[in-house]
Amino acid sequence: LALIDRMKRKYGRTVEEVLAYQEQVRQRLLGLEHSDERREELARQLKQAASEYQKAAEQLSEKRRAAAERLEKLIRKELAELSMEKTRFVVHFEPFSSSGAETGKGGPHGLDDIELRLSPNPGEELRPLEKIASGGELSRIMLALKTVLGTKRLTPAANTKRTSDPTFVFDEVDAGIGGRVAERVGQRLKRLARDSQVLWVTHLGA
Repeated sequence: LALIDRMKRKYGRTVEEVLAYQEQVRQRLLGLEHSDERREELARQLKQAASEYQKAAEQLSEKRRAAAERLEKLIRKELAELSMEKTRFVVHFEPFSSSGAETGKGGPHGLDDIELRLSPNPGEELRPLEKIASGGELSRIMLALKTVLGTKRLTPAANTKRTSDPTFVFDEVDAGIGGRVAERVGQRLKRLARDSQVLWVTHLGA
């Protein structure tokens, strides 16, 4: 009884806790005794996981590039309808890189760093969208993107139910245009407004 009492003071308040601690120590000891085997098993699992990641990431990259090609064509067509027919729109891919990571090794979102690039006029180099587009251009590009994605022409199988309807604010989307082009802009805004709330700051007369 004295021995049990000493064990309880050192390893647990009850005999059950003392026995549970004994089992923990036994498992830790087994781990230390078989550390080489455990290390080899972990290395095998890591290699398998890396192989599975690489395969999945490559498949994802292929699907992204195929979707990007379709997106570029559809966006260029929409921009032409919105009086931006000379604008080039490209989905640019770069191998993933992050601080301290080797380029091309991938990350939590795959192998690709993706950037939308734009060339508003012939002869101008493609540059990141956020660095080159004006307010009106951004509004029309956003309208083109939402028109394409909203009509599901890019991903016809996408039918995920939204938890809430988004709100879009368009400013200068009709700046510098009129007539038939303005009518096309209005039609697209009307189409977008079927499923979303659209606020339009217009520059056209009634």
